[in-house]
Amino acid sequence: MKPQQPVKKSNKKLYIIIGLVILLPIILVSVITFAIIGGVLVGSKSTYEYKCAIIEVKKNEKAIEMLGEPMEESFYILPNIEIKNSRREVNFSTSLSGPKGSGTLRVSSFRDPFRSDFMMQLEVDDDKEVLYKGRYPCED
Repeated sequence: MKPQQPVKKSNKKLYIIIGLVILLPIILVSVITFAIIGGVLVGSKSTYEYKCAIIEVKKNEKAIEMLGEPMEESFYILPNIEIKNSRREVNFSTSLSGPKGSGTLRVSSFRDPFRSDFMMQLEVDDDKEVLYKGRYPCED
């Protein structure tokens, strides 16, 4: 009669647990980071100033001449938004592209109950064109 060989224990469960302990925090931090960045980007695109600028630039003759039609805005936006009570100060830049090329739209907006300033500048290659400078052009 042959002696019984000892049963080998599998280390699969141990490797799975170690893998989860290492990978789970990395995945969790990544998801939270992307959620925060995505929230800033989506939140910035939902401001009145962003929506107004996109509407205005798409009907601006200088912008149409520089980029062509239709114009498409980029997913990315670099915002600086400060809202205190009824005072709104918003500055951002975003990429625009059209059949004739692409450029960067820079917008600066200030509004309070007494006044408003709104400026849009389009940069295509080395050409910088002020598209609009004056009162806030849109209704909320």
